Amino acid sequence: MNARFWFYWIGSWVKLTVFPNVPLSLYTGGETEEGWNSYGVTFELDEDGLLTAAHWSDGRDCDGRLSTCDDFGVPLLALQRLGSARDNRNPDNSYAERTAPEWIRERSFQRDYFAEAMGY
Repeated sequence: MNARFWFYWIGSWVKLTVFPNVPLSLYTGGETEEGWNSYGVTFELDEDGLLTAAHWSDGRDCDGRLSTCDDFGVPLLALQRLGSARDNRNPDNSYAERTAPEWIRERSFQRDYFAEAMGY
């Protein structure tokens, strides 16, 4: 079974489909006025019906380099309940916000390279 759900990406709602054991990754980034940044998310659906989303960001500015990672999960069963309540015929995605998955944070971390170099 596939996972279909709404996800807010770079200023708009998109409908994604994730297939079992086939990761789906989104990425954006580039140079900024003070350095560079990058952001991405990888979705995976396992055999047990758990959809995971690994969000990560990395970048460098006047304060140094900072990396973050947040891992979220949602059971496929919860997505199926959302899908049965959604009107997929609506072309303007107005149902997307209230039918997006309720992700459960599993873990997160950040790494401040400048602070580490200073001994913090």
